[in-house]
Amino acid sequence: MRTLSYLLILVGLSLLCLAGSQQSHGMTDVPVLVGNDAHTSVGAISNAKDPEGFSRAMTFHWLYAGLIVGMGIALLVVVSKQDRLDPLAPNLARESQAKR
Repeated sequence: MRTLSYLLILVGLSLLCLAGSQQSHGMTDVPVLVGNDAHTSVGAISNAKDPEGFSRAMTFHWLYAGLIVGMGIALLVVVSKQDRLDPLAPNLARESQAKR
């Protein structure tokens, strides 16, 4: 599970970097969940041609990537808490020795 949380954080950060690049270039792809019939045939939205559509698409990209990073962090917190509470965890002996 820890590996999955790191993977989610890595994918989310990659998507955030991609969204930042698209924002700076002023060109993005149409998000599947937000695209309307006018944009689905085009496949890309330009900030110069359609500022409102570009803004909606970028909002979706930012929220989607942020949600994935948030899920990875939340999963990492849950896994860390379970490791601290598990009496059979291999790192419990090291933590108890470090506290002494």
